[in-house]
Order: sequence, then structure tokens, then C-alpha cells
Amino acid sequence: MLLFLSVNDVYNVVNAYLNDAATVDRPPRHAKSLPMPHERYHHGDLRRALLDAAMALIEENGGPHGWSLREAARRAGVSPGAPYRHFEDKQALLVALGVEGLERLNALCAEEAAAREADPLSQFRAMGIATVRFAAHNPVHYRVMNLPEVLKALKPQLQPAQDRVDAMVDAAVAQPGVRLDDAALLSLAGQAMVYGIARMFVDGHFAAMGVGPEQAEPLAARLTEILGTGFFASGAAQTTAVQAGLAEGEPDPTRQQPDHQSGNSVKSVGPGADLSYDPDAL
Repeated sequence: MLLFLSVNDVYNVVNAYLNDAATVDRPPRHAKSLPMPHERYHHGDLRRALLDAAMALIEENGGPHGWSLREAARRAGVSPGAPYRHFEDKQALLVALGVEGLERLNALCAEEAAAREADPLSQFRAMGIATVRFAAHNPVHYRVMNLPEVLKALKPQLQPAQDRVDAMVDAAVAQPGVRLDDAALLSLAGQAMVYGIARMFVDGHFAAMGVGPEQAEPLAARLTEILGTGFFASGAAQTTAVQAGLAEGEPDPTRQQPDHQSGNSVKSVGPGADLSYDPDAL
């Protein structure tokens, strides 16, 4: 049909078509296209979902290594780019977990210390027991909180808590009857013991002995009591041991010895063991 049109007619037809096309409402070329409705992101709490996904990955991998922020996004059911709405990188996600754990631990320790405000040494011990209990029931948070790179980032938040502990220990060593007058050494001894007990729960050592998280509090109470009273209940008990002919470092035959063949050196701390604990006795 176009064969019967003049050149001028063809020009008019093409021009009319181009004018109609220009009136169509189209986005400019530089505009970012929106996702299709089924592709749009919907999530009630992206930040919480990513934290939970990271915790699951840490538990599965035994630590913060072996997974990526992309994997956390996949686990949370969001796009690979979604995590960057809240976290600059994986390190920022780990620090956020550390902050969350520290806030929960500080609240627990403050509650336990407040219940024993009249006795700074009891406060110090109660905070240690609370820390072990927290670690046993929140192993992922405790593990992340103590990563060197996370500890460095948490230093501003950790300092107030450390200042409270230092003041508590200073007051404790000033009390009559306390043998150790070096507050820094007492604080270090207490914190080292608590950290060791906590890590044994976190790393599964106590689980291998049949000791579960529900036994963390009574076990920590008994172990911290050893730190507080020493290996002998009194000077008289030490004299009795010497009179019995026990040289320094020689095992006492009247006390239960570790079972090295089974690898279980805490035979008295298993299921059914008497770990009765009275918080009011602190």
C-alpha cells in the first residue's frame, strides 16, 4: 500500500508515529528501575533477622569464620545487598552481636550486684557467677564478645563496667580480714577464673563431662568459693595436712583423685552431683 503513497505522505505518516510515541509516559534512561512487585523487599525486622542468622552460622561453624555476609543474607531470606542497609560489613555485624551480648550481661551483673550492695566482695563474686551463667546459656554471644577485634570495638562500652569492678575490688581489699591487699591482683585472679570457667562451658569441655548449662551457677559458686577461701578452710586444716606427712604437691590419699584413664578429672561434677547453691549465702 505504501507504494501508492507519495514521499510527502510517507513523511507525514512516520512523523505522526514519532509524535505519538513521544507522548508515552516512560521513565528517563538514568532512572533506577523498580523491582517487580514480587521482588520488592518485605521484612519486619531486617536487623534482627541478620543478627539471628549470624548467630546460627557462628554456632554451626564453631566461630565467626567460614561464612560471609552474603550467606547471612541468604539465611535471613533477603537479597545479598540487603544487609548493607544496617551493617557496613561482616565485622560490623559481629560488633553489633557483641554490643547486644554486653548489654545483656551488664544488666544481669548489675541485678546480682544490687542484691548484695552491703558487701563488695560478695558483689564481685556474684558478678562472676552471673557471667558464667550468662556464658553457659548464651555461648554464641559470649564467644563473639571476646573476639579480639570485637573487644577492641567494645572498649568504650567495657570501660564503665571495668571501673565499677575496680571500685568494688578496692572496697573489698580495704575490709578487715581480707588477706590480699593488692586490688589489681585480686581482680585479675577473679576475672581469670571466671573467664576460664565460662570458656569451658562455651567450648564444650563441661558438656563432655556431663555438665549442662543448668549447673553453671552452682558450679561457679563452688569454684569461686575456692578462690575466696583458699585451698584450706583454715590455718588449722593446713597444719593437720602437714602433720599427716603430705609434702608440698603430694596428693592426699583421703581425697578423690582424677580418673586419668577416662579423661574425666571432675568426677564429682556430673549429672546428679550435689551442687546446691544458695545465693543468699554469698
